Amino acid sequence: FNTPIFAHRSHAESDKPCEFPIAALKFNSGDEEIAWVIEDLTKDRADNNLRWGDYALLYRANEMGNGIEARFLTAGVPCRMANGRALSDDPVVRYVIAALRVILDPSDPIHHEGFLQVVLPRPLFDGVRSKADSKHRDILTHLERTVRRLPNEHEDGRKLRRAIAALRNLATLGQRHQSIALLVNDLLSHKVGQFRTVLEENHDEISDPASNPEVDSLAARIDDAVIHRRTIWIPRMGGVEIALKGMLATFGITRVQLGGFPPDDSVGIGHADCTSLGIALGLFKAMQLLRSREFVNQFRDFTAVDVETTDGDITRAELVEIAAVRVRNGRIVDEMRSFVKPNAPISAMAFETHGIGEHDVIDAPSFAEVWPRFREFCASDVVVAHNGHGFDFPILRRMAGEAEFADMYLYDTLVLARELRNDSASLSNLARVYGAPPGRAHHALDDSRTLARVFLGLAEEYLVRARKTCLDIMLDYLGIGLTLSDRETLCEEAERFRQLTCIRPFWRNSVSLDLYRAECDACSDVSVSGIDELIELLGGEALRERIRTDKSADERYPEAMQRLRPLLAMHDGQSLKDQIAGVLERITLSKWDGAQPDDERVNLLTLHSTKGLEFSRVYILGTDDSGFGRNDRKPKDQVEELRRLLYVGMTRTIDRLVMTCAESRNGESCGGHRLLDEMDIIPAPPS
Repeated sequence: FNTPIFAHRSHAESDKPCEFPIAALKFNSGDEEIAWVIEDLTKDRADNNLRWGDYALLYRANEMGNGIEARFLTAGVPCRMANGRALSDDPVVRYVIAALRVILDPSDPIHHEGFLQVVLPRPLFDGVRSKADSKHRDILTHLERTVRRLPNEHEDGRKLRRAIAALRNLATLGQRHQSIALLVNDLLSHKVGQFRTVLEENHDEISDPASNPEVDSLAARIDDAVIHRRTIWIPRMGGVEIALKGMLATFGITRVQLGGFPPDDSVGIGHADCTSLGIALGLFKAMQLLRSREFVNQFRDFTAVDVETTDGDITRAELVEIAAVRVRNGRIVDEMRSFVKPNAPISAMAFETHGIGEHDVIDAPSFAEVWPRFREFCASDVVVAHNGHGFDFPILRRMAGEAEFADMYLYDTLVLARELRNDSASLSNLARVYGAPPGRAHHALDDSRTLARVFLGLAEEYLVRARKTCLDIMLDYLGIGLTLSDRETLCEEAERFRQLTCIRPFWRNSVSLDLYRAECDACSDVSVSGIDELIELLGGEALRERIRTDKSADERYPEAMQRLRPLLAMHDGQSLKDQIAGVLERITLSKWDGAQPDDERVNLLTLHSTKGLEFSRVYILGTDDSGFGRNDRKPKDQVEELRRLLYVGMTRTIDRLVMTCAESRNGESCGGHRLLDEMDIIPAPPS
């Protein structure tokens, strides 16, 4: 095929012919297709002294890219997929990487921190790390001391305990296996990633227990019963009362009587309580309210900081203003602020943002003069900045030097704001939300004052969310109570809770159905729903069995396992330590964090993501009907879109274009190659 390839660079001629003819090749299988491409690419690079980044492999669907990436990594060829698509960007793979590093060296505190960063929500992790730094402890030691002071039902405490247990178990897990494939299957045979409960995932739809007067009243009555050792009496309610007893028992309240005559001096609860929510949800929220009274805001003392700069580029910007405010017990008690004379000009964009010009800083002290005063002001406080990790902290670290930051404890409020809120996380919007006087935007002292008040508001909202999401351990009983309640009487929130909790009694670690069965066996009241009726209402025995059956890694995370499997099979016969080291080394070949130039890795891209890009060598894989999703039933406009997509891919090349197709892929026929046929291109076997 001697068709010239058209160059689309602005400095190139419109019809630049190339020494390489367009190649269209056909293979028996997809495996042969990618094997040939890797071999051809590697040889072509060596023969022509090209960079890895001069090559692009294009395909229509991400699923094909996953398989291509795995084959490249096993061949030792560095590659990168589009942002967010690299193997190490997959959250499941990220968990595996963090766990394998701990297993490889269980005593390394850096690996401990890496694992905890994967499994803990970012605000919780940042808070724990800041506190650990301020006390000069490694993070695991600090965690183990922290959890002793948190109630068992506190959601943060439960996450931290679970994280510690998971971390400690990794060393033992590594000793149980000699094969990394079996080890990874074990790691992924349960739910992995961030520890988030169903309540946290739906916290926006959940009301604050403290906002409902009926909940507050019920909580006060139950608290009074516990203090004065009174029996809590619950009338028969068709089985709902058993769920209520289960909730109370989980909370540690065992002086409960169901049905019969109420004992003297007892405290009765029933349908008349919490009519706005129903008794099942009302009692659950009352328990949340009682438990959350022990929760406290850990961030009442800190220093809020802000800087204004010569430029928006953190790699070169210098300070023109710096400010900080000290907060003690939730109140601003001291402030500092200074202009700073930079060594670089103030850009027009920066001046337009903050209004600080050269004349304002001409007589200001240098950064070297201001820094010691700023550092002394911050002292041993947790230092808080909004988008601190993205802007303020990197600039200060670069200008002051890494050594100056060794004892500083940093916290970024932007991370917490994004965790808590779905609206804008800008400082100006947060100031409106929390009623903080905004002052003059982009003036360091005013922004520091605003940030201090915003952080206090965020911390209080964090407590509200902790209140709304605690006592996840009661959800199985709540699910039973709501399932047995009259559906027509459930309010909107109670119905949402029913949907979220109705399968919880089927979980393997739940004993709620055992308690319900025991209570039914001891009860002669025919109005109480039997255990079989309850199981049917919850979804049936088949659903229960399916939920309780262990799932393999492939069943839980099929895509991640598809991408990992070729790497896991590479090092058979080696020691587990060498297998882990080999897999971690190969995975890094796909990682691109922005610090490494593009030309160090082969580009693996979908055709949709190539607009505006050009490469010396382009391989378009899967140009058969299967790879392009072409079939006779597709509407005309969709076929036209496929043609345009292929054309876009063909015009991404500067010097050489290779298109490939296969007879079969993953054991299934690929059909024909009608898009190539339409261009009178007949694919041939490779020579």
